[in-house]
Amino acid sequence: MKITCVAPEKMSNHCVVVGVTEVDKKRAAPGLKAIGEDKNEIAKLYLSQDQVSMGLGSTHETPGKEALIIFVGLGDPKHLTQEKLGTAMARGLAAAKASAAHEVSTTLLLDAADCPLDEATMAQALVHGGVCGNLSFTQWKSKQPEGKGITGIQFLHAKPASLRKALKNAHIVAEAVNDARLLANTPANVATPKWMASEARKRGRKHGYKVSVKGRAQLRKEGFNALCGVAQGSANEEQLITMTYEPEKVTKNTKTLVLVGKGVTFDSGGISLKPGNGMWDMKYDKCGACNVIAAMPAIAQLKPKHRVIAVTPCVENMPSSTAQRPGDIVTAKDGTTIEVLNTDAEGRLILSDAITYARETFKPDWIIEQSTLTGACEIAVGKTYVAAMSKDDNFVKGIIESAAKAGDKAWQLPQGEEFDEGNKGTYADIQNISLKVRAGTSIGGAFVGHFAKDTTFAHLDIASKAWVDGQDYFGKGPTGAGLRIVVQRVLDES
Repeated sequence: MKITCVAPEKMSNHCVVVGVTEVDKKRAAPGLKAIGEDKNEIAKLYLSQDQVSMGLGSTHETPGKEALIIFVGLGDPKHLTQEKLGTAMARGLAAAKASAAHEVSTTLLLDAADCPLDEATMAQALVHGGVCGNLSFTQWKSKQPEGKGITGIQFLHAKPASLRKALKNAHIVAEAVNDARLLANTPANVATPKWMASEARKRGRKHGYKVSVKGRAQLRKEGFNALCGVAQGSANEEQLITMTYEPEKVTKNTKTLVLVGKGVTFDSGGISLKPGNGMWDMKYDKCGACNVIAAMPAIAQLKPKHRVIAVTPCVENMPSSTAQRPGDIVTAKDGTTIEVLNTDAEGRLILSDAITYARETFKPDWIIEQSTLTGACEIAVGKTYVAAMSKDDNFVKGIIESAAKAGDKAWQLPQGEEFDEGNKGTYADIQNISLKVRAGTSIGGAFVGHFAKDTTFAHLDIASKAWVDGQDYFGKGPTGAGLRIVVQRVLDES
């Protein structure tokens, strides 16, 4: 999708999305004046009719002098958030698409001027809503939809040059989110661990960063026993993917920042088999890996000043005669022994070795890991937040600030000795589920945090909103939740 910004008098499209605010039952659409439609009698009639709903995201069409006008409701501008602005943009584009428009202009930057967000943040929200809300998961349909859909958004603003950088950066990140969503939605019969590795290599070649991959034989030889134990029940071999972005200028002040993403390409639960109902969604257990694979091209384009390394362990968790059993004890790469009480708590096992590898190999300044780790996450924080955990309160607070800035909200959950105690094993050093502590999301965070040792570390549990049935500007399917958080945190690193 093409994103541009021009002055209102240079509007070049035959369809324009105009926002309608409503305060104390008084409606306003400032964008009408900007495009010379403030005298449009039909438009004025729409704005004056109480029986015509103009609630948030509602849309109505009316002919203008030179363009089709699509009104989209914004509600009270003082209550607008990034999510609400993005939703309004997505609804406006959906109405434009239904009217067979391909390129759309919009005055929403002008219409929402009284909202509490600064203009750059407004621009980011509108781009994310427009680009992410426009994605359709049709790649597996035998018959593709007719028409091109929406191919461009032209933002109208009195000072377009002041917003072009914000729009460009937001577009890069939004396309990365969509890339992660398409990867995540790829079914497991296609998206094997080796396929994930090939996709990572493609992006590395295109954007000029290094990608290396370790396969089953090498991983077994090098002691990735916790990772390999999960994969041993599958004919699809495990892979450990490492992607490295080097800044243009490396100095003594250059930091090394590590992103880790869980990549279970299909999670049947293994011998601790999941219920059949809903198991089809377990292709989404690779969302953490999809996020870091898709984030790296965005990082390469945004050019942060620090080195960024992304690591993702990719496995398939299947039941078979060679599969790991409940009660098995494995020795992780760092020497920790782990009692596997439940083979469906496999994500923390593969992450333990990946975090150890990242910590020992790259000596990073910090590690942020993201994963669809626990079903308890949605119960803890709902469907609109990512759960963030760290023993370093200042570090996790910084991540939550980056999340708010990025428009992908996070909420802190606790970490502490009680969760470390809850992970202690009876016959091994630790066990992969706790039989004592019921705070499952914090327990999972403590487990993976164990392998970071003294390295600054945070765990993001994205299971709460990694895929949805339809929320804000996301339709049914994966959302790329967590990707914007880590990209913003990388950019915010001083």
